[in-house]
Amino acid sequence: MQNVPTPRIALLEPVYREYQSGFFRALQVQHGGDLIIYAGRDDPRSGHVGSGGLNPFQELNNMSLLGGTFIWQKGFCDDLIEMPLVIAAGSLRTLSSHWLMLKRGLAGRPTIIWAHAIGRIEKASAARLAMFRLADGFIAFNNADAEAVRKLRGDRKVWVAPSSCVWKRDCVQVPFDSGSRPIRTAVIFAGRLDQETKPLLLLEAFHRCVQSGGIPTDSKLVIIGAGPLRSKAGEFTKSLGLEGRVVFAGNIADQSLLSAFYARSIVAVVPGRCGMSVIRALSTGTPVIISDDATYGPEREACERGRNAVSFEKDSAASLARALVEVVNGRQEWGLRGGEICELVSQTFTIDSMLAGFTEAIESTINSNRCS
Repeated sequence: MQNVPTPRIALLEPVYREYQSGFFRALQVQHGGDLIIYAGRDDPRSGHVGSGGLNPFQELNNMSLLGGTFIWQKGFCDDLIEMPLVIAAGSLRTLSSHWLMLKRGLAGRPTIIWAHAIGRIEKASAARLAMFRLADGFIAFNNADAEAVRKLRGDRKVWVAPSSCVWKRDCVQVPFDSGSRPIRTAVIFAGRLDQETKPLLLLEAFHRCVQSGGIPTDSKLVIIGAGPLRSKAGEFTKSLGLEGRVVFAGNIADQSLLSAFYARSIVAVVPGRCGMSVIRALSTGTPVIISDDATYGPEREACERGRNAVSFEKDSAASLARALVEVVNGRQEWGLRGGEICELVSQTFTIDSMLAGFTEAIESTINSNRCS
């Protein structure tokens, strides 16, 4: 009977998300049976998720506390207290992770936090600061976060693993021209349809463009994703008379199908919170329109105004409409920049860079005296 190696490294996540699968699989390949991933089965805010074929993988049961404001994960045993290294997502909502970090600290076992330096709730900044200082190290989503945490911690145990869903080899401009006719005729939105991503603001701005005649009549808005505002977005589309100009494509997980949508898109719009769709768009050579105060979301750092992005005034449909007219009518010029746009994101925001950051953090900590 073949001996199964006992994992020495655990990565603990509140919820497993499909876009993370490429990175997680690569991390497991690199570390073999030495690394196990723990993640919640579902979340009151996110819905059901699965393991996505990860092996080894331990599915956890997320217990909702205070109506989903906090969660407690059931399913990880005392083995995690004694495991040589745990990397835990630094979510303030996941109370069980804080309990685990304290228990591991008392047992002399290191825990690395993987998190945003700046959260969405300013009142929680004191709790976040305490978590950063208690951790034995910190993995940041981008360089700005890393610098902020280095100042808070006063040490060098901070690593950068840029948040991404694409490999460097896949950062390739999709075809822009087909014969003499531009094939990019769509404006694309990809993400969860909720209050933070603001799809209704985009619909209002697109309606302004259509009403003013500021964009070509063949331009359509493609909305990819689902969420609590899906029904309201559909109703709003009808009330604006945009049924023939807006396409709701639903959730799309297949990467080749997503690439096909981006191949027909002039620009990707991020009306609210930044997300992984920014990286997906830029990796295909598609520029993005982003709110000028979209500070939450590490993907914001990948956007360079004038090079791969155009910004608009926060929550202003009129400003967003002007940005749409500017980019849609300048699509030939933006198309010529596609190679540069791909290159900008491929330099940093790739799974390759993410893997390198995690590997550096793991090897540095495992090789320290504390992990002996």
